[in-house]
Amino acid sequence: MPQSFRIDNEHSIDEMVSRALTRVMHNVNDDIKWTVEHDRVCLTGVVSSYYEKQIAQEALLQMPELGTVLNHLQVEKTMK
Repeated sequence: MPQSFRIDNEHSIDEMVSRALTRVMHNVNDDIKWTVEHDRVCLTGVVSSYYEKQIAQEALLQMPELGTVLNHLQVEKTMK
């Protein structure tokens, strides 16, 4: 089971990852998951474009608390 690491008394890395992704993506849905282990975050799941995949990664790379971001998001374009 992944552990929750605290940056300070109020914020865990998991909470900060959630906020960062919510800020840059229109909808962070159940298709996007992440695990946090020490200073490493691993993104998994499905997004609808390479742009979404990249902005998710870039938002997390801006966090000085994180050392490594593993981006395993898969792009599945939906037909309109």
